[in-house]
Amino acid sequence: MTRPTTPRPRRPHDDTLPPPQPPRRLPSGWKGGAIIALLVLVPLAYLGISLLQSREAGRDKEQRAEATELTPGWPSRLQRRIYDVKPPMNVDPIAFYETNSWETSSLYVEFTTDAAGLTAFMKWSDGDRSDLVEGYNPITRKQAAAVGWDFGDGSGWWGWKRDRPGAEPDLAVAVDLSDPTRPEVRTVSTTDL
Repeated sequence: MTRPTTPRPRRPHDDTLPPPQPPRRLPSGWKGGAIIALLVLVPLAYLGISLLQSREAGRDKEQRAEATELTPGWPSRLQRRIYDVKPPMNVDPIAFYETNSWETSSLYVEFTTDAAGLTAFMKWSDGDRSDLVEGYNPITRKQAAAVGWDFGDGSGWWGWKRDRPGAEPDLAVAVDLSDPTRPEVRTVSTTDL
């Protein structure tokens, strides 16, 4: 005896299935070649541009590292923060030089400002304009020779020094007040490593 067969009920979602899609084909001819070329060449172009920019940045850093004299312009924000040197905004001109060794690192900064700028610089350096001592130059001859500074007999210079304990930077400041409206400031910030 054979069992009667009953048709299988259809599942309700069978009607909602999309019709089968034909297999995807890669673009043929010149369109396919152009697409593949773009997919390869565009990232290569970006890589080339990036390498050139990186190379130029490396050259700039190398030139700064090889500098043996003051470099016109502002020290970087990182340098100003490490050495705790905050020149006022109203300076013209400004130049800097950094030295590094196993024991100490120093940042030399030279700028010309006005009376308000000198007052602000002294305040930001934890000092006061009244702390400047006439005829006193705390910048050593060795430090001055490193950047070619000439202080003459020192009589026209006013100086102040901030000593800090440990790795905190020490600051030596010399100011030429022969023209009180345009004081020239030379400062050396030194930190022991």
